[in-house]
Amino acid sequence: MKSTTEDKRVRPRGRQRSEAVRKAVLQAAYEMLQESDFASVTIEGVAARASTTKTTIYRWWSSKADLIIDAFLEKTQAKTDFPCTGSVIEDFKQQIPLLVQAYAGEVGHSVASIIAAGQMDPEAAEAFRTRYLAVRRAFAKKLIERGIEQDIFAPDLDPDLAIDLLYGPIYFRLLVGHGPLDLEFAERLVEHGLKGLLSDKPPAYRSAYRARC
Repeated sequence: MKSTTEDKRVRPRGRQRSEAVRKAVLQAAYEMLQESDFASVTIEGVAARASTTKTTIYRWWSSKADLIIDAFLEKTQAKTDFPCTGSVIEDFKQQIPLLVQAYAGEVGHSVASIIAAGQMDPEAAEAFRTRYLAVRRAFAKKLIERGIEQDIFAPDLDPDLAIDLLYGPIYFRLLVGHGPLDLEFAERLVEHGLKGLLSDKPPAYRSAYRARC
């Protein structure tokens, strides 16, 4: 009979192997998404690339959409998160260019592919909205509401519409491709977008307020 000490030595190795397989699956799914598109990624293909089985994958993820969104978040979340500067305005001024930069590269390829798939795949659309967009919109909404409370933004501002106004142009350029996703665009979007949200308080009055992260 094995001792307790022996059990403790064995169990972590099992967990480490499971984690290694999980990471390999996520990496394989993300690579396949980058190489082609959402529709072309298959569970069979991911399993083969990750040197595992479909059964193992379905033990962790209920569907292809669930797996791909997990892989997408694992690789891109830090690239699109909001900073914590202590200033409502500065948070947006830093985050919007970061998002534009990310969407100009492989993150944008993933987003466009998932959105395209979502037009015919309700599960993919729902996963993207609830697990990616909704989280970021909720954070942006809190910032805007904080800005309204502190007279930084107009008191009658609709936070949800404000988010659409700030971020809609990024998605429009990403999906339609009528203009570049570059630093100049990001800076102009910040300048003109935020200007339209501000309250009519004097700038010096607005700048006296700092937001909590």
